[in-house]
Amino acid sequence: MDTVATGVTYASDIAVDTGIMEEAGSLAGAAAAACTALPFVVIAAMEGTKAILGRKPAMNATKDAARRMLKTGAALGLGAAAASAAGLWAAVPVAMGTRMLADRIRSSRLEGIRVEGRIRRLKSLREQLDREAGTEKEEALPQKTLEVPGTVI
Repeated sequence: MDTVATGVTYASDIAVDTGIMEEAGSLAGAAAAACTALPFVVIAAMEGTKAILGRKPAMNATKDAARRMLKTGAALGLGAAAASAAGLWAAVPVAMGTRMLADRIRSSRLEGIRVEGRIRRLKSLREQLDREAGTEKEEALPQKTLEVPGTVI
């Protein structure tokens, strides 16, 4: 959904620059401001709704909204830089690529954290099994005393 809103922002700019739409007066300025703010409004509405409906704790919704807004802001900023350097046609692929790169980086970080957690759980399970196996061996061995003539050890 964030990507769609970002795409709408650039599509409106492309339509004005190519002459499909004409930019006229304050209505166009208001539309441009609305298109720029649209992705952030959508993110806030979606995460807020999840928190209100109880699908997500408020703290998690706030963190997720901040992460998504940061990713969207970075995509819009890099898209604007690409638009100024190479034209508006370059902005959409750069913005979408920025979002995909951010998702890929986050996914790989989370994968690393999950793998480390699984390794820790397996090590603790192995230690627990080794301890249980060690106590079973001790119980299975009979207690012997060494008898030396005249003394008992």
